[in-house]
Amino acid sequence: MMHPGFRLFLLLVYAGMPLFGQADFRPGYFIDLNNDTIPGEIDSRGEIRNSRFCLYRTDDQSDPEKFLPGEILAYRFLEGKYLLNTS
Repeated sequence: MMHPGFRLFLLLVYAGMPLFGQADFRPGYFIDLNNDTIPGEIDSRGEIRNSRFCLYRTDDQSDPEKFLPGEILAYRFLEGKYLLNTS
């Protein structure tokens, strides 16, 4: 028989798993190294993750592109934050 604490642990692990895999693309744009503004959708999954890289796609049907700091100048959500590359 399983310990009740272990059951709770399993329940919490399985309940939290779908939260980590959900993309949340929002309208926005990024600014490339030539200062061109490229409109599309930016994935928003929290400030820490978004500070590490920018996941961008042109529309719902396109595959996302990943940009690391130094590959773009900045990106912005149309209804939200502006993130500027400071490295």
